Amino acid sequence: MKTALFNEHQRLGAKFIDFAGWQMPLQYQGILSEHLTVRSSAGLFDVSHMGILEIKGRQATDFLQSLIPTPISKKAHQTATYTLFCSNSGVTIDDVIVYKLSSEHLLVIVNAANRTKDLNHLTSHLSSFEVSVTPLFDRYGILALQGPKSEEVLKQVFPLIPPLLPMHFQVFQNTQMIIARTGYTGELGYELVVPTPLLQSTWQSLLSFPFVKPCGLGCRDTLRLEMGYALYGHELSDSKCPLGSVSAWTIRLDQHSFLGKEALLAAQQTHSYSLAYGLIFKGKAIAREGFPVLKDGKKIGVVTSGSFSPTLNTPIALMLSLEKLQIGEQVEVLIRDQKQVGEVHPLPFIQRK
Repeated sequence: MKTALFNEHQRLGAKFIDFAGWQMPLQYQGILSEHLTVRSSAGLFDVSHMGILEIKGRQATDFLQSLIPTPISKKAHQTATYTLFCSNSGVTIDDVIVYKLSSEHLLVIVNAANRTKDLNHLTSHLSSFEVSVTPLFDRYGILALQGPKSEEVLKQVFPLIPPLLPMHFQVFQNTQMIIARTGYTGELGYELVVPTPLLQSTWQSLLSFPFVKPCGLGCRDTLRLEMGYALYGHELSDSKCPLGSVSAWTIRLDQHSFLGKEALLAAQQTHSYSLAYGLIFKGKAIAREGFPVLKDGKKIGVVTSGSFSPTLNTPIALMLSLEKLQIGEQVEVLIRDQKQVGEVHPLPFIQRK
């Protein structure tokens, strides 16, 4: 599959990678260069492979809140919420962002690999609610403009946009475009939900500034890793309890009822889940997903994501541990049959304004 901007990416010299069945740009000028551009200036990502599901109806908020562990009924209109879909057994179906246009109109941004799964999950729980669920997969694309200069760009391309607080958005009724102050990099940034016919012109307008560079999924991964953000299939999955994950803060077990709550309460009582930590290394070897983590010669966990950090100029990783660890404590990761020392580091790895 290809996004509507595939020809644009080819024209810009992108190197492609297969991601969840989509031909997506991995990089243009290089992952390191693109990473540093986002941290210092502004980078533009095409993330139209992600899906949009629309929920409408009198009980739209009640319906969605019954399926997520994060309360949204009291959230203001035009706010965004990062949350999870949990199964009845208490594992993660997907991590998503909910856009609350009104109490009767919601959009859910889902991961590319989970489009169909999430749609089926929602529709399978519709029967007792007066709502409709509609996939908008072909009607919209999504762009992410990220970096300290992103607001400067946005104000010039969209001069009527008001100042946006984090996790707030604006709907432009004339074009049906949504601009949200959200993102996956830890920088000041915005995500634009753009009707497909306007996607190419919007992409080109944002790239017309000489300091804005196109960026691929390669640096998107290193940027999110520096912030300790989850990537579904790594930090979160349908085989991992989310209570110990880097997304555990989204789970409110003391508030509303939701699918999977009983299983999560049981897991909480028995502490039957691993805990997430950050690791930082002094050497050059990179700990990748699945590499075992050892303490005193015994396996205590596994790496879920790892890469070189361009900001810190050293390898970093996220891990899940069966044992509680302390910041500054040292463990060993088995990398190509060699034990490499990693130090437990607080998340995020870097602090942004």
